[in-house]
Amino acid sequence: MTDVSGTRTASGEHTADERMTAILTRRKLLASFGITGAALAAAALLPGGIPEAAGQAGSVGMSVYGNGTPYCHDCVRDITLAELRATPDTSEGYVYYVTDAGQDGHYGYDPNDTASSDDTGSVVVSSTGQRFKRIVSDGTVNVKWFGAKGDATTNDTAALTLAIAYASSISSSTNIPTIFFPPAAGYAVDSTVTVPANMHITMEAPLVYTGTANVACLEIGGTSSINSLLTLKLQVQRAVQADWLSEDSVGIRVINCYSSDIHIVEARGFTIGVQCLGASAGFVYNEVHLGALTNNKIAIDLTNRNAGRGIGWCNENVFLNGRIWCTSTTNLGMGRIGVRITSQDGTYTNNNNNVFYKPSFELNANRANPQEALPVLIEHGAFNFFADIRNEGNSPVTIRTLNQSNANELQAGYGNAKADDLSQYPSTVVKTRLG
Repeated sequence: MTDVSGTRTASGEHTADERMTAILTRRKLLASFGITGAALAAAALLPGGIPEAAGQAGSVGMSVYGNGTPYCHDCVRDITLAELRATPDTSEGYVYYVTDAGQDGHYGYDPNDTASSDDTGSVVVSSTGQRFKRIVSDGTVNVKWFGAKGDATTNDTAALTLAIAYASSISSSTNIPTIFFPPAAGYAVDSTVTVPANMHITMEAPLVYTGTANVACLEIGGTSSINSLLTLKLQVQRAVQADWLSEDSVGIRVINCYSSDIHIVEARGFTIGVQCLGASAGFVYNEVHLGALTNNKIAIDLTNRNAGRGIGWCNENVFLNGRIWCTSTTNLGMGRIGVRITSQDGTYTNNNNNVFYKPSFELNANRANPQEALPVLIEHGAFNFFADIRNEGNSPVTIRTLNQSNANELQAGYGNAKADDLSQYPSTVVKTRLG
């Protein structure tokens, strides 16, 4: 372990420069904790505990900045995870800075905890049973803290499960954590990664699904809860291209989401790339930014079902941009769809007023032949609007409407547009920029 307060002179005292360095380091630490973190460090984790924080054994400022007592000499100590597990001297110093790359951060000894399990990221248990707990100041939970490798090969499923469980444990109505995936080659998983409702997600690297089962790679929320006011940055890939035979193969499924900002960086290689599901509640009032949706049979699926508590719906969402495309070698001779608006069980057939602005449909009709490369299919929906689309390399029909769908409109900014209205109430409108 390295004592950040520096070495001592022959008399046992620190030099002035070293002491100032230690003070500045502790000030930075205190600032990074914020008020809550400072109180935690001073009250719960000091060797003197609550009495010391209250002033009975020294003030908070003296404990953090230094008062010449043994408490100060080891306020913050550099340490590795291996060293932390090897029973450090908890009688000196109250904060340990773990230096392992990707897992670095501040930990404090909790003498009152004898039960918590070691999850590597939030709790570390020493060989003699001491519990050291990560000090999190801003609600961000880094998946690498829990051992995720991010090399796109090592199975990170267990590490991600631990990270999500910890984020869930600190979540509340006033504290919505952010699950953070740092830049990396990709986080390999072999089963569904499920994130409970009401957690922000920031993915700077994709999930890479390496399993063989037809399941969702990433599922956000659940049928008994509602996501609201979230910020989600999401990206997924399938290591092996799906054969498009099962709609259970889904890249990203977002369930019951309200008034959120969603950025789909990428969804590649699934039967359904992105599924927006209202299950006895709504997928509604969201702004969805689309990036690359590649080699999916159905790139975007807006759907609903009754999950036992009444109907679900997909209404009033805005989708911006997006390249929806298939490469020339993907599943030759098989049909593909850009956007589908439908219902899984037919209990709500009026998914309405969803607006898609400037999506680019490039589905490679030549490679779909004899099947169809259809930009838009509306099986159950009304008053949905597609504006300034790019229609390139698709089948002659641009939008097809079925059942009781009505009053849907599509405008092409590039390319022609043609409707195939097979609904009970034909009313689909198509236009091009020139007329």
